[in-house]
Amino acid sequence: MIVGEFHFGALDRGLFHPGLQKTANQQERAAMYKSYVQGALRNPAIVGTHWFQYGGPGHDRTRRRRELPDRFPGHLRYPYAETIAACREVGYAMYAYRAEKAGTMGD
Repeated sequence: MIVGEFHFGALDRGLFHPGLQKTANQQERAAMYKSYVQGALRNPAIVGTHWFQYGGPGHDRTRRRRELPDRFPGHLRYPYAETIAACREVGYAMYAYRAEKAGTMGD
């Protein structure tokens, strides 16, 4: 199974919108990302996850879409360094983490 189109929003800076799952700030947003992806890594039935949208909006997007915080790196003016750092931390260790944690979903 692939988990598609998840994201977390925050209201402390950047594009102010709670998104599908509200977090208090960018630090919590990064922690939620890490927890979510590591949870998927612990589940042997899940082969991947997909953040809702990686890139910025095209010129044909509506204003409402441009204002949502669902883009992973954020709008060009608002890079979400905490979430990007969490992604790197999880990504660099994901194969070792999966090998170690597979089958321990109750932990």
